[in-house]
Amino acid sequence: MPLTLTLGYNTRAEWTATVLNDFDLFLADHAACERKASGMTTIAIRK
Repeated sequence: MPLTLTLGYNTRAEWTATVLNDFDLFLADHAACERKASGMTTIAIRK
């Protein structure tokens, strides 16, 4: 069964193809960004 995603914004087909060709790398990069955002939020809350 093919995966269908509905995106909120128009996305270039080349970008989507790049992500889908190495989805594990995309997820690792996204997780790193989420960890950074979480860390920054924790710092802001402590102030």
